Parts: sequence; C-alpha cells; structure tokens
Amino acid sequence: MVAGLLRKRATATTTIPGQHWITRFLDRHATIACRFAGRSDQEREVAGRPEGIQSFFNRLGEVRSRYHIPVEDVWNADEKGFALGVAKKGKVVCGARRWNPRIRHSGNREWVTLMETISATGKVLAP
Repeated sequence: MVAGLLRKRATATTTIPGQHWITRFLDRHATIACRFAGRSDQEREVAGRPEGIQSFFNRLGEVRSRYHIPVEDVWNADEKGFALGVAKKGKVVCGARRWNPRIRHSGNREWVTLMETISATGKVLAP
C-alpha cells in the first residue's frame, strides 16, 4: 500500500520502501505496535460495553417484575458462533498499549452455532 502511494507521488528523489521498512518504522515509534486482531461484528462490540450490559439487566429486571417470573424460570443461553470463510486473525498496526485490537466485518457470513444453557438455579440442559 505504501509503495503504491509513493508511486503516485513519485518525484526524482522518491524512493520505494524496502522489504523491512515496517519493522524499522515500528522500532523508531515505540507508541505503536503490530498486533494480531481478532474479528468482531459491530452489534457485539456495542453490546459488550458497560452501558449496554447495564441497560440489558435493567430491562430484564423490569420484565421479571411485570410478568412475575420466578428465578428458576430464568435461563441463560450462551452461543458460540463460527463464521465460515472468515479468517480468525489479521495483523494490524495499532497503539503499542492496545493488547486486543479488533477487525470489524459486516456480519454477512454463514454461521455454525454451538449452544450451552444453564438456569439461574444451576440446572443445565443436555446437548
């Protein structure tokens, strides 16, 4: 990408970066680093923020109160989705203090899902 940008702006003094330019660049700039980024879609990223979690539990409490749902009827379903045809990680340049960068994707993928369920009282459903 950098080489292409430099070619567009080429002058008599422009040089194309060498094979290890990114390594040397990162060595000179300690505030940025290369990390492997996992993938996440936008909805999951927003839902995992503290205000989203608090909002969920506030609404859950309201629904349980309104419909008189006892604790033994509260279940959690934990799903793990596997996107078909999506690479697990990609290497990105980011801030050196950032330990878990993410690459967003549109979510337009075929998924295989694994489900695990447990009740608020500790009961589990067999697979």
